[in-house]
Amino acid sequence: MESRSPLSTSRLARWVGAKLDEMGRLPGGVHRVSLGFAIGTAIAFLPPIGVKTILSMALARLFRGNMIAAAIGVALHQLLLPLAPVILLWEFRLGEWILGRTGGEDFVIAAFEKGFTEWLNWAVLIRFEVPMLIGGAVIGMPIGIVAYFLARAFLNAKIVRVKTQDDQ
Repeated sequence: MESRSPLSTSRLARWVGAKLDEMGRLPGGVHRVSLGFAIGTAIAFLPPIGVKTILSMALARLFRGNMIAAAIGVALHQLLLPLAPVILLWEFRLGEWILGRTGGEDFVIAAFEKGFTEWLNWAVLIRFEVPMLIGGAVIGMPIGIVAYFLARAFLNAKIVRVKTQDDQ
C-alpha cells in the first residue's frame, strides 16, 4: 500500500519524473532547454532572496535559454530544502573565506541571539548576504554546468526513445 505522506518516495519520484517529462516537451531544442535548466539550477543556489525563479527566467531569456526550464531547475532545487541550513552555512563560509573575513559565524550567532528585529538592519543583512551570494555563486556555477550536461543527456535520450518508438 502506498504511503499518503507528501514526502513519500514514490510521490517524490513521480513529481520529479513529471518535471523532467515536462522539460522534455518544452520548445526550443535540446541546447536551449538544457541551458535554461542549468541557469535555473545555478541561480537556485543563491541565498533566499525571494526572486530566484524570476531571476533565473530573466537570465534564461537573456542567454536565449528556455525560461520554463529555468523555473523547473529552481523547482527541482527545492528537493534540497532539508539540507538548506548546511548548504547556506557552506555558502557563507566559502564567501567569508573568499572575502578574507573571519568571525562571520560569531556575527551570525550574535544576530540570532538578539532576535528577528536585528535582521531588519541593512548593515546586518549586507554583512550576512554578501558572503552568501559569493559562496552561492561559486557553488552554483559548477553545479549548473553539470546540470546542463545532465539535462542535455536526458533530452537526447528522450529523443532517441521517441524515435525508436515511432519506428516500431
